[in-house]
Amino acid sequence: MAMRTTIQMPMGKNGVTLEKAFEDFILEKKVMKLAESTIKSYEGRFRDFLTFISGDAPCSDVTSVTIFKFVEYLQDRNPDIKTVSINTYLTHIRAILYSFMEKGHTDKFPIKLLKSEKDLIEAYSEAELERLLKKPDKNL
Repeated sequence: MAMRTTIQMPMGKNGVTLEKAFEDFILEKKVMKLAESTIKSYEGRFRDFLTFISGDAPCSDVTSVTIFKFVEYLQDRNPDIKTVSINTYLTHIRAILYSFMEKGHTDKFPIKLLKSEKDLIEAYSEAELERLLKKPDKNL
């Protein structure tokens, strides 16, 4: 007589933990032949997210508030972090979580990037502008 094994499904909207959903996401990206560097980048950013939230948490626990708290966590962990770096995290996390949303692992919600201040370009001085706009002397 064959022994029957009981598999306990992880909790979540449809029974999937973040770790399991991410494994499936990476498998899909590998099958789709995404560049290894892209996959590594997804893995790195999501590992940081899992450290923050816990990999065995159900996907259904992730909400827009979770994302705000993750941004706060990144800022607390590194007070000098640039907005562009946080947006890199958010871009990767957004791609992963939107995939989870499409599969019904979590409710749909928007994930927006942070507004970043543009670096001001130092303008030319009046004297520099005059030199640039001065008609060239063709007799030289």
